[in-house]
Formats: sequence, structure tokens, C-alpha cells
Amino acid sequence: MREHIAHADLKKPIQLSGEYDRNYYKEKATLEQKHFIMTLQYIEHLKPKSVLDVGCGTGLFMYCFNYFGITAHGLEIKEDARTFAHESIRDSIYLDKNRLDDSYDVIFSFDVLEHLETEAEVDEMIMFLRKKCRRAALFSICMAGDTNYYLDATHRMFRTKSWWINKLETYGFKVVKTPEHFWYKSQILIAKVKK
Repeated sequence: MREHIAHADLKKPIQLSGEYDRNYYKEKATLEQKHFIMTLQYIEHLKPKSVLDVGCGTGLFMYCFNYFGITAHGLEIKEDARTFAHESIRDSIYLDKNRLDDSYDVIFSFDVLEHLETEAEVDEMIMFLRKKCRRAALFSICMAGDTNYYLDATHRMFRTKSWWINKLETYGFKVVKTPEHFWYKSQILIAKVKK
């Protein structure tokens, strides 16, 4: 399946408006494609029964996870994104993190952490994600010095890859080597839960 998806356009920087409306999610569609391919690559190995998609937007991945028989919940802070979601998953997108299940096999967080305003917010989010994660997490983070980034007016935390790895490992994750075949490998951090 992966071999048949054209991905030449995914390497072009995209200027997003920064406004979270229907146009934002339409502009972001090509970025969603790259994440979907990486997600499929990852779930082939882990075979999770449950996933949490943090910053799920309109719930595209949740819809796909459900198709593959995986229970999926999403966390999204923008009410507009939830209203654009397919009706079959809308009730599984939560605006309040306190309504989520106790834990999930795998957590996905694509282009979320770099939007947080402060280091304290990053710390709080990573601690929260670790608490919810049973096995592993896949992060896509726009990092300082990365040439495969897209321009987004809402990015706040431009930090190096080593900074992000240190943060994740400080709060109970162990970052492992990203497979060579992953697209946008420079942005991907795969983390297992420390035992």
C-alpha cells in the first residue's frame, strides 16, 4: 500500500494560516498523508488494541484506526476541529483530557508539542502522555535545524532533537532508533515506556 502513494509533494514547505478553521484543516491534508503512512508503518509492528491521538484535529487517524479494528480516542483543544470530524468518531474526540481512558497501548502526537508556549507546558504534557501510555509513543515534532519542516505561524518551541529526546527520557520514555524507511525521519521520535 505504501508504495502506491505519491509523496513528492509532501516534501514542499507549506505555509499554514495559523487560524484553526476549515481552511486550516484542508491546507494540512498533505501533511496528514505523511503522518498516516508513518502511522501504518508503526502499527504494523506494535499491533495495538487501543490508541490515543493527541492533537487529533478532525480525527482522520482515529477513523482509520477504527477501520483496522483498533479502539481510538482523540484529544483536541479546538472545538472547530471536532465539529468537522466524521460523525462516527466525533464522540471519541475529547476536548477535556480528564475524560480520556486511564491508559492506551500506543500514543500518537503529530505536530503538537512544538505548539506549546512554555517549557513548563511541555513538561506537563509529556508527564501526562507518559501516564496514559502503556507501551510506546510516536512523536512528530518540528525541530530546530530540521530541513523537513513546514512553516506554521503557531510554532513556539523550536528546540533541537537532543533537547526533545532529553525531555521525553526525563519523564519516563526511552527514545529508540527511528527506522531508516520512515518518511520525515528527522522529525520522528519513537519512544517506549521505561520499565
